[in-house]
Amino acid sequence: MFCSKCGTQNVDGAQSCVSCGTFLSASGGNGPTVSGYPGIHDIPNHLVWSILATLLCCLPFGIVAIIKSVSVDKFKSLGDAAGAKRAANEAKNWVIASVVSCVVIVVLYILFVVIIGVAASNS
Repeated sequence: MFCSKCGTQNVDGAQSCVSCGTFLSASGGNGPTVSGYPGIHDIPNHLVWSILATLLCCLPFGIVAIIKSVSVDKFKSLGDAAGAKRAANEAKNWVIASVVSCVVIVVLYILFVVIIGVAASNS
């Protein structure tokens, strides 16, 4: 029996998903569908955020985020919900790393300019 929320395979007769804890119906309506596993299309690929992070923040981290975002769609097409969720989480983490690194670099640059300005005004 597959979870309709996360797509994790559970033992037949399980009352809740071992991965996300979602209640599983006893009717078995949570099984695979024609388009793969139920809920697999609800997994976001974070591609837009990855592209924005690449263009506006940190290029190397953004490129990794784009690669992970594209792999989400690959896993979805293969019906691998667990792989798609893992790739989506990795893409999101790389986007966050890109934004955080950009903020840190900007803050360090501002501090550097202020320190240089104070040192120049004292001499």
